[in-house]
Amino acid sequence: MHAASLHDHQNVSPTERVLTVLAGLGALALAAQLPRARGPLTAVSGALMLRGATGYCPAYAAASTRTASTRDALAGPRGSHLRAATTIAQPVETVYAFWRNLDHLSKALPSTITIERLDDRRSRWSLAPATGSAATLATWTAEIINDEPERVIGWRTLDDADIVSAGSVQFKDAPAGQGTEVLVHMQYSPPFGRVGAGVARVFGRGADAVVDQCLRDVKRYLELGRQVTLRADAISR
Repeated sequence: MHAASLHDHQNVSPTERVLTVLAGLGALALAAQLPRARGPLTAVSGALMLRGATGYCPAYAAASTRTASTRDALAGPRGSHLRAATTIAQPVETVYAFWRNLDHLSKALPSTITIERLDDRRSRWSLAPATGSAATLATWTAEIINDEPERVIGWRTLDDADIVSAGSVQFKDAPAGQGTEVLVHMQYSPPFGRVGAGVARVFGRGADAVVDQCLRDVKRYLELGRQVTLRADAISR
């Protein structure tokens, strides 16, 4: 396929193209540091750079993921899975109410994550680099699709998300009255696919690292001895 026809059939968003090129540069830099893996990493870098430069992804074209729904985008081998868990020394009703109120939750998350609550079920999220730059790596709008008070909160992203995802947060009484077990299960499609997710993990900036950091920050926030008096009936305030 010639460059002209690639341009005519671009199926990668501008944000995703930039992220893909950055991932390619990262793979190239890593290849210089790891001689034994230089060949595979150089090949990965070349594929990512070509994808970003042309704006065309053969896999997307085959799967028609440009206009796919969240379910379609995460189906089969396209989605990556992650699971994370922590125990917070607060009762279930407190932890659930804190998590359900995004105005409160945003205060405990890393400064790289920004949340704008649109209504009681929809919110807009932004992810910035850890370098303190004003740039935005990705944005997405999430919708709560399952809400069982003090048990589970499920969500999915809406159309045009830079990172397509769906998942749930479960809340359970921890054994021996130790507080609340928080279990996160998420399926997501990285901006530049599973290869890009692997490169991001090498540099410590994968979704796994982001979720683990969020859980640690929420745990610290709720266990620092603050007087938390949240109630489930106040979550929309």
